[in-house]
Amino acid sequence: MASCSQTADFTRIVLTRRRTFTLRQKIDKKKLGNIAEKALTVYDDVFGVADYHWQTFDVISLNHVTGVLEFRADYTRAANSYQNAKQIDLSLAEALGWVVFNCAQMKKPFDSSGAINLFPAIAHFAFNDDGHISKLHFMTPQGSIKQDTMKKGEDLRNEVFHKKGLEAVGGLITPFDISVIWHVTNRFGPGQEIELTIPSSLSAASMGNSANQTYAILRYCSTPDDTKLLVDKLLEATKP
Repeated sequence: MASCSQTADFTRIVLTRRRTFTLRQKIDKKKLGNIAEKALTVYDDVFGVADYHWQTFDVISLNHVTGVLEFRADYTRAANSYQNAKQIDLSLAEALGWVVFNCAQMKKPFDSSGAINLFPAIAHFAFNDDGHISKLHFMTPQGSIKQDTMKKGEDLRNEVFHKKGLEAVGGLITPFDISVIWHVTNRFGPGQEIELTIPSSLSAASMGNSANQTYAILRYCSTPDDTKLLVDKLLEATKP
């Protein structure tokens, strides 16, 4: 445990650990020089492998106002990285395990299966005018899978092709992966973008009302208020 703090609004514990991972990148043999290129002629592909050791900080935060216990896993790689998805699951599981163990030590009851289902929030943001949609994956009634991405600062809801397509199917799409941005003013100035991503999959969406997603990804938050805004948006979107 790195630190523990408490205010009228929350109790927060920071856990820290070393994460070890390996990244592999394909190397252009022509950029290695004549000698190396000739030595590697028999190989179709050449890869460089780098080992990383990074310190991460996972936060457990109990919100005294909402009563929600938040697990904030620190991730170190791109959100679409398979390794990163595994790391998020590992960090969340370790943080949850820490809480379960300490609650047991203090003989305090804790239900580890009570995570809030965030999947309904995907539809909330897809069909309501809140923030700017920067990415949306969805399925049409005919079974076509679409992945729409907007350039920085633009809202997918206002994109003509998307709007016409949505009208053509009567709005009956099944969204299953979304990123939403909000423009905020913080200590770094106006127009800062913070992003909320709720990742999921087509297989989860195909489960209908049983679809479940228990974590979201928060990006570009540089102040506590930025983080609070995204968490509040997320909790509001999960209300029935």
